Amino acid sequence: MLEFLKPGTLNVDWVKKWWLYGGISGVAVAVSLFFILVRGCNYGIDFRGGTDVQVQFTGAPLKDDVVRAAIEKTYPGGNAATFGGAGKNAFLLSIQQEAFIDAAKATMIKAALDKKFGAGILKTEHGFEVEADRVEIHLTRLVDVKEIDAVFRELKMPLRPKVERKAAKAGRVEYAIRVRFSEMTAEQKKGIAATLKEQFKDEFLAYDEGIGIPRLVLSKDVDPSAIAAKLAEAKIPLRGEVEEVNKDRMEYNVYLEGLAQKMASDLKAAFPSHEVSIERVDQVWPKAGAKLRADAIAAVLYSLLFMALYIAFRFDLRFAPGAILSLAHDAIITVGFYAMFNLEFTLSTIAAILTVIGYSINDTIVIYDRIRENMARVRDRPLPEMVNRAINDMMARTILTSSLTLFTVFAIFAIAGGSLADFSTALLVGMISGVYSTIAVAAQTTLVVDKLWSKSQARKREAVFSE
Repeated sequence: MLEFLKPGTLNVDWVKKWWLYGGISGVAVAVSLFFILVRGCNYGIDFRGGTDVQVQFTGAPLKDDVVRAAIEKTYPGGNAATFGGAGKNAFLLSIQQEAFIDAAKATMIKAALDKKFGAGILKTEHGFEVEADRVEIHLTRLVDVKEIDAVFRELKMPLRPKVERKAAKAGRVEYAIRVRFSEMTAEQKKGIAATLKEQFKDEFLAYDEGIGIPRLVLSKDVDPSAIAAKLAEAKIPLRGEVEEVNKDRMEYNVYLEGLAQKMASDLKAAFPSHEVSIERVDQVWPKAGAKLRADAIAAVLYSLLFMALYIAFRFDLRFAPGAILSLAHDAIITVGFYAMFNLEFTLSTIAAILTVIGYSINDTIVIYDRIRENMARVRDRPLPEMVNRAINDMMARTILTSSLTLFTVFAIFAIAGGSLADFSTALLVGMISGVYSTIAVAAQTTLVVDKLWSKSQARKREAVFSE
C-alpha cells in the first residue's frame, strides 16, 4: 500500500474532541429526524404504488419540465425526469395511478353494466375487480361476451387487440401476441414461430416467447389484424377484448388499453411532431408497496441486530453499542438527506443504505481490531490513548480506501443518470457519514460504555469487600 502517512506520523487527540463530534452528530441526526417525521419521505412507486413508464421520443430534443407539464395536465401529481442522461430524449414518467381504471371509471362501468343487464348483475362479493390492464367481472347470470364488449365500446374505453403493436424503430417493429397457451397443444405452440416465419417471409426477423406474452419482430410495419388472421388460420387461439373465463362461475376478463398505451397516446397528442416509443413499464399496487416498505425497514433493522451480535462475539460486548449507534447514525442521516431534498425513495435507496451499513461497519471493525491489538500489546495504557493510537495508525488506510470508493461512486453519480444516480446519491451521503461516524460515534461511544462498565465493576467489588 502507498504509505503517504507512515505509522506514528499522526498524533491527533481524537478523544479530546468528543464534545465537537457529539454536537455535530446530534444536530445532523436531529435535523434528519425532523424532516423524516415532519415532511416524510418521497416514496417511489416501489413503496406507495403507482406506475413508472420509460418513454423514448424521436425528434427535436425535449426538456423534462415541458414533458412534466404535459403529463400533469392528464395525471395530476405526475412527474417526468430525464433518463440515461441529457440529450438522449428519454424520460421516466411516474404517476400515482396503477391502472387505467380508477375509482370514477369503475363506478361508471358498474352503472353501465347495471343499465345494460339490470341491477344486481354483478355479484356482491368480488363482482368487479381491477388488476393493471385487466378487469375481472363476476356476474350472477350468463351473458353474451359481445354485449359486454359493446358496453366498453359505448363508454369509449379502448380494448386491447389480440395482436398489439409495441414499438416501431427504423427497420424493426415489435408486436405483443396474446395467446391462450392453456388451450394449445404442444404442436400448436411449436407451430407459432413456423407459421409467422412462413407467412411473413420477407419481413420476419425474430420470434421470442418471452414470459407469458410472445413477441414478434418484423422489419416493417404490418397491420396487427393481419397477424391475428394468420394465426387464426393456423388455429392458434388468441386472447383479447372480452374473454369468457368460466361459464359455471359467470366470470369474464376484459383487457383494456393499459396506462402505458394511454400515456403514449396523450404524449403523441401533446407532441405531434415526435414519435413516442414505450420502452418499459413498472406497476406496483398499494398493498404490495406497503409490504415492500415494511420488508425494507425490517431488512435494515435485522442488519443492525446481526451486526451487533457479530461484534459482541468477535470483539467485546463493550464494542457493540458504539457500532450500532454508528450504523443507525449513518442510516438516519442518509434517509434524512432524501427527506430534506425531497428525493425519490425507492428500493434502490434501501439497497444503498444496506451497502452503506456494510461499508461503515467494515471501517469500524478495522479500527476496533487495531484497538484490540493495542490492548493486548500494551496493557498498562488507558483505553482513550489506545483508541487515539488506533485511529491515527489506520488514518492512511481510511483516506486511501474512502477516496477511491468515493471517486468511483461520484463517477456513477455524474455520468450514469436515472435510477443509478439516485443509488449513488445515497452511497455518497452514507459513505461520507460512515467514515465520520467511525471516529466520531463508534469510538467515542465505546469509551463511554467502557467508563460505565468500569464503574459498574468497581461497585460490585466494593459490595463484595464490604460484606
